[in-house]
Amino acid sequence: MNETNVTTDEPQLTHCEVLYREQHRAASAIGWRYAVMGIVVIALQFLAGAVLSVVAPDFYINNLGFVSLLLTLVTFDVIGFLLVFLLTRNMNKVQIEKKRMPFGHLILAILISAGFCGVGSIIGVFVHTLLTLPFGGDGSTDISMIMLNSSMWLRILVVGIGAPVIEEIIFRKFLIDRTVMFGEFFAIFLSGIFFGLFHGNFSQFFFATLLGFFFAFIYIKTGNVLYTIILHMVINMTTSVVTTVLAGKYLNAIGDGTTENVMNALTTNPLPIVMYLLWIFVLFIICFVGLIVFIVTVVKKKYKLTPVEGGCTKKKTIYVSIFNVGSLLFFAETLILFANAYVLPALQYILSLEH
Repeated sequence: MNETNVTTDEPQLTHCEVLYREQHRAASAIGWRYAVMGIVVIALQFLAGAVLSVVAPDFYINNLGFVSLLLTLVTFDVIGFLLVFLLTRNMNKVQIEKKRMPFGHLILAILISAGFCGVGSIIGVFVHTLLTLPFGGDGSTDISMIMLNSSMWLRILVVGIGAPVIEEIIFRKFLIDRTVMFGEFFAIFLSGIFFGLFHGNFSQFFFATLLGFFFAFIYIKTGNVLYTIILHMVINMTTSVVTTVLAGKYLNAIGDGTTENVMNALTTNPLPIVMYLLWIFVLFIICFVGLIVFIVTVVKKKYKLTPVEGGCTKKKTIYVSIFNVGSLLFFAETLILFANAYVLPALQYILSLEH
């Protein structure tokens, strides 16, 4: 019997082409799940705010900081967390090998985190001001007003403790455990960009994205989300608790900020002003040192991502991570948040001018 060779015209996929397809599917799978979580959280917050503004308008307006933080605690920290857990629990995942991070390395990581936070905050404030100043904005942000007009203890609970724990589990552990098998860079990119966009405004987007990349790298290299929770707590406690308390005392001291009031405060009650300015100076030094540490670490190439075989490119990984149904759905959901932060206020300002 003569054997017949069966041939096919279909080209054989390279290793990288197979990997890109897997990354594309994985990004879409994780993307739509996080989009669903975001849509549910946004809808619940909007609905609760609408109900409160009708049922108890005075309470809602006079306690906006309290209401905002409480809604975040209920809708995201509780409902959002449970929803992501349920949606992702049946996805394939890997158990990253746990490695101990020396205490000295943890301190360096805190410094680097501060550096990223400082640089990202400066860029964010610039972009935010650029987008809001022409439409009657004064450079302040809704989140800063919420922080200044809320209880310190509630900020510690929601922002200082709750957010670091829940956000690190959602955007690091849940997400990375289900994507890192397709490449460390792929998992880090998704973790950072999803985390940054979910903040919903440019004043937070840049530093949140940088920190998201960095925290994702640390989680991949240690396999222990506790380290990133600690880093996240340090950042949030520093900015949203300590800095906010000192900023509040500073603003109360200078009043409306006129030269007369500032000079009067400096002669009668200088302590809040001195403490706040000194604290900002200390933070600046810490951020500067953190950036130097990061640059030295990069130059010495102490920590590297595990390379992907076959010459696969990061550029192509970014492309397939973005351009898929699930990721685009997540981006569309976060676009609602950005539109609420910038487009809606701009339209309201333009309409007010016409009247």
